[in-house]
Amino acid sequence: MKLFIIFLLVALFSLSGWAQVKVILLKDTATYQLSQSGLDTRFAAITNLFRAKPAGLGNAMRAHGQQFDTFMKKRADVPQRGFNVIVYEYYQPSGNAEFVLIDTDRPQPDSVLKQMVRVLTDFYAATPYPASGPVPFRSMLGFMFGRTVVAPRTIRRGAGIVSTLEAAQSTNRPDTVKMLAFNQLDLLDVPDIVYRFPNLEELDLSKNRLHTLPARLTADIPTLKRLSLLGNTIPDDSVFITRNTHLRALNLQSNQFTRVPPAIHRNRRLESLWLGNNKLAALDMKTLRRLHKLNDLNLYNAGLTAVPASIGRLRHVTVLDLYYNKLRELPRRIGRMKRLEQLAIAHNELTQLLRHPWPNYVTCICSMLTIIE
Repeated sequence: MKLFIIFLLVALFSLSGWAQVKVILLKDTATYQLSQSGLDTRFAAITNLFRAKPAGLGNAMRAHGQQFDTFMKKRADVPQRGFNVIVYEYYQPSGNAEFVLIDTDRPQPDSVLKQMVRVLTDFYAATPYPASGPVPFRSMLGFMFGRTVVAPRTIRRGAGIVSTLEAAQSTNRPDTVKMLAFNQLDLLDVPDIVYRFPNLEELDLSKNRLHTLPARLTADIPTLKRLSLLGNTIPDDSVFITRNTHLRALNLQSNQFTRVPPAIHRNRRLESLWLGNNKLAALDMKTLRRLHKLNDLNLYNAGLTAVPASIGRLRHVTVLDLYYNKLRELPRRIGRMKRLEQLAIAHNELTQLLRHPWPNYVTCICSMLTIIE
């Protein structure tokens, strides 16, 4: 009997230890004999849980972001100076986290990283995902870790511009409003008030804490031409866009993207796309080639190590910004971009400029090239 009890206690202890979430820095996965690609194979994409009800995915991601924000507000042991973090989450079917991999936007002291791992371990150990499924699944979360003092808000003023939620609610002439400047309002969600304006052309939601680009923005505002979500914490698989022909400019700089969001191609007449200050693993030309009106492509500091040869198929692009990447060479086919007028490639790792068949009207901004003889 005693042996049975001892065996049972050992088994329970082992199971509880196995069930504990493992929060690991992405750079340390090899130490734990883990592979992110292997985990991605074992854990299904979270989108698979919501194939029958796609709207539920946005609700779940939004609720998860709110869980994290509520938790962080109660913690005192976070650094004063914040930095951006991408979290790759791997869940059991019950919604309990099993593995969490962390990546930061820039190097941090070991003491800060240990502190972050401790805080996130507490969060994931106590907080199940607000959804469950029949199989293990994976998701992503982007956020700022720390208490950085927010810079004074830049307020836009002028005819047809509304800059506060209160003013948007109180105006008795919503038909005269052309722009909503809801930047730096600490928003967690897109407020419903934005759908009140029948002639809205520009919506600025920059520098908030949004986790999702909801499909309703393109579905329910048919007059919207310019949309900025710069400086939020939107990760991969959280961009939802309905097919439209009205959006002309989309700014997604400084979010948590590791790839070009596939839903972008549904903006059939998009002319300007800004994706700088993300950490793109590669450039998805399949999505970009479907933007037949695109003429301004910003990939400033996007973490690119190479540009695919198929970029030459972007025949309508006139401005291409590749500043501050890690490019060692440019593909020869970039010269096929017949309408290219400005190419910004300073602050890369190029050792030479090949004799591309540039149109003679191209301005190449390359004064900061590192040339090795």
